[in-house]
Amino acid sequence: RRLAAIAATLLLLLGLCGTYFYQQTTTKSEMQLALGTNEAFKKIELSDGSVVYLNKTAKFSYPKEFDGNRRVVALEGEAFFEVARDVERPFLIKTNQSDIEVLGTSFNINALGVQTEVAVKTGKVRVSSNNSRDAVILMANETVTVNSKSFHEGTVKNQNYLSWKTGFFDFDEVEIATVVKELNEYYDQTIELKNKQSDCMLTASFNDLKLNEVLEVIKLSCGLDIKLNKNSYELH
Repeated sequence: RRLAAIAATLLLLLGLCGTYFYQQTTTKSEMQLALGTNEAFKKIELSDGSVVYLNKTAKFSYPKEFDGNRRVVALEGEAFFEVARDVERPFLIKTNQSDIEVLGTSFNINALGVQTEVAVKTGKVRVSSNNSRDAVILMANETVTVNSKSFHEGTVKNQNYLSWKTGFFDFDEVEIATVVKELNEYYDQTIELKNKQSDCMLTASFNDLKLNEVLEVIKLSCGLDIKLNKNSYELH
């Protein structure tokens, strides 16, 4: 009887291990990897109805179908999320420095390098650090920056944080060096500001314009000269 009981226990354990292994391999086999493109942002539609827009060089891992009581994905790089609401299954994004959990909302995540930045457009987002017990619930127009040493909350100051997706830029008395930096993050051709000490403050809006059209406005507004090289522009 003892041997029979031991044998039955072993069979049960083997069965459980087999089931676990099958679930793990099945889950892994269903994981999808999406990569951002250098030509334009990439749109990913998830099985729950959520939509993700990937910026250049972003890496996004997600299951073909969500199962369990959470919708878990992973992100390296920058992406904008429109999460379908599901109160019974929170949506969880894992990045290099934090976990971001939501029920249904829209927000931007930049998880490039050694820190993660989250900016909320609509709804509520809970962000927790992987390196400490710090956590915060963000509302619309609120942001947090997380790295291995700090957890900094604030309000969205750069209204162009979604320009990589929309192509729309709005500058209101912004230093030309900052303007150039933001434009370089969107356009393929590089802009180099040769006069680093320029005190020009730009007020202008650009709605999905070509780079040469944008530079003509900057030229007239700031009194700068433009020199075109092979794949870059110089502002003198």
